[in-house]
Amino acid sequence: MIKFLTYKPLIFLIAVTVFWSNTANSQDNVGIGTTTPHPNSILDISSTDKGLLIPRVNTLQRLAIANPPTTTLPNDADGLIVYDTDIEQFCYWNDDLVDWTCIGTSGGSGVVGPTGPTGANGSPGPVGANGATGPSGADGATGATGATGATGANGTNGLPGPSGADGVTGPTGPTGPTGPSTGVPGPTGPTGPSGLVGATGAAGATGATGPAGTTGAAGPAGPAGPAGATGAAGATGATGATGAAGATGTAGATGATGATGATGANGTNGLAGATGPTGVTGATGPVGCNTANIIIKSNGTTAVCSQIFDNGTNIGIGTTTPANYFTITRNGTGTIWQNYIVNTGIGDANTQIMTNNAASGYKNFMAGTQAAPVGFLPTANEGVFFPTGTGVAGRGVYGFSNGYEGTGVFGSRFDDGGANTGWAGLFQDDLGYTGALINASDKRLKTNVRKIENATELILKIEGVNYEHKLDQYPNMGLGKGTQFGFIAQDLEAVIPQLVSEKLLDTQASVRMSDGSKLKEDTQELFKMVNYVALIPVLVEAIKEQEARIKELESKLAEK
Repeated sequence: MIKFLTYKPLIFLIAVTVFWSNTANSQDNVGIGTTTPHPNSILDISSTDKGLLIPRVNTLQRLAIANPPTTTLPNDADGLIVYDTDIEQFCYWNDDLVDWTCIGTSGGSGVVGPTGPTGANGSPGPVGANGATGPSGADGATGATGATGATGANGTNGLPGPSGADGVTGPTGPTGPTGPSTGVPGPTGPTGPSGLVGATGAAGATGATGPAGTTGAAGPAGPAGPAGATGAAGATGATGATGAAGATGTAGATGATGATGATGANGTNGLAGATGPTGVTGATGPVGCNTANIIIKSNGTTAVCSQIFDNGTNIGIGTTTPANYFTITRNGTGTIWQNYIVNTGIGDANTQIMTNNAASGYKNFMAGTQAAPVGFLPTANEGVFFPTGTGVAGRGVYGFSNGYEGTGVFGSRFDDGGANTGWAGLFQDDLGYTGALINASDKRLKTNVRKIENATELILKIEGVNYEHKLDQYPNMGLGKGTQFGFIAQDLEAVIPQLVSEKLLDTQASVRMSDGSKLKEDTQELFKMVNYVALIPVLVEAIKEQEARIKELESKLAEK
């Protein structure tokens, strides 16, 4: 929509003395420079070589006009006009806004005309840049396990020892170590394509697990010991109970079958044959993890690499290059905590981190962050108390020094040259203390020290007010409830601008929190803040000026 330059009618803004030279007075209106003023105007000024001058002031003079008109004062002057020489614009007092309105660069929108016919569709605009990548989708289901590799061939049997008499079976030679049943895992299948930007697309299915490697060959069995000599055959009787199987001796001649009778006693065992030589040990199969300094774990069937790295100096989880004694690295997705420690007991504290060497000058614990995605607020350390119901008192952050020279909680910030809108410490609700609120005021910290002049004049221009906060518009900022007393920052800024500054406040600071790890959205806005403490020296000097004036008047009265 096209905007045109417009001005408030000057008829409501002019407060000047009308000179009657070269004027006409007829039909209850006045003409200057014309004898025929327009019948519908109260004042008609006409000139081809002169203009109209109204009061010209700078911005400070305009803002400091004594007793400015408001809707609550008896000298209401809605439309009072001046020309501001600093901004080169006409400014008029607006009772509805209780403030100055300046015009000149652009006016308000004119009356909206009827809607024109719809124009033809323009050619498509260029494709916009892709938005930020959405968070990764949930991991796909694990692929089916690959088929087990074929069993390796048995090792070659050792040469049989010479036959001996039946006797005690020689000890079995040691079995060579069994190769791993599962080969080296196959490569992971390719990652599925990312979903379209916007709503998070489903994660690609996990690639199928590669086939298992072949089982290593078993080591050869040691040769069997020689068979013992065959004992003398006894009379054939009833079949005795089957003895433990040993090496089969040479079969004796079969005796004639006699009548079945009672079982005869077993014959004496022959002497044990000499033990055969031990078979060659089979080759050792591959270990389950070939990466140096990685702690090995079991996956239930074989040994595999874990996430823990230990080179004897530093320990790392998720990294093979730990720069500190204990380092944890993880490329998180923002859906879970990096580290999560839960105490389910009732008699123990959760976590203690302590430096008990008095000679150590290092920090005991440090939580840091460098950045956050656009639209979110990075938070290095956060303490939250989660009550189980109302009426439960607790502490989100507790700081204490076990010595009177120490500091319980310390906050500061670095001046990087940016806008001075942050804080070294910020509390968005009631702030209580039992000691003293002390400000640094040492002479060694100050320069260009000057006496405050005209303090009484400054105080007379300041207006104290009472008010209520807009809790319906800002319900989560921790603002005070009920009637408040103070100043309007914009009004005080016009008188003593050094007492007013703009700072960032979180409009959602008191929203109830959960124990999730979701990023905190940046809901900060700039608001004008008042340094009430710095007003005290101005009040002190104003009282001293009044006291001097009182003494001056008392002295004059005494002289009469």
